[in-house]
Amino acid sequence: MSAAYYALEHAACAAILLYGGVGAAKGFPKSHRDIIQHIGTLSAGDPELGEFGDILNEVYSLRETADYNVTRHPVREDADFAIKSATELLALCKEKWKSDIDPG
Repeated sequence: MSAAYYALEHAACAAILLYGGVGAAKGFPKSHRDIIQHIGTLSAGDPELGEFGDILNEVYSLRETADYNVTRHPVREDADFAIKSATELLALCKEKWKSDIDPG
């Protein structure tokens, strides 16, 4: 779960920078929640990446559950969703920006 989340988070930070960054420094947000919010806002009108924020938020929640929840544990379907989401979104980012991101 963590690897899928952090792959998506790093892609989101790169995308935020490609969209022009945030704040006076034109950087990226420092908190998980702010990164999720900004990529959601920035990609909302993008036909390919429009759901980036929602997916990143869901994978973040799964990671939080896996790492910190003592009463609920992720199941195989959660891991499958996280990995599939990361692979698909990284492939979209690679295609959109013709980058060298390797989703495989």
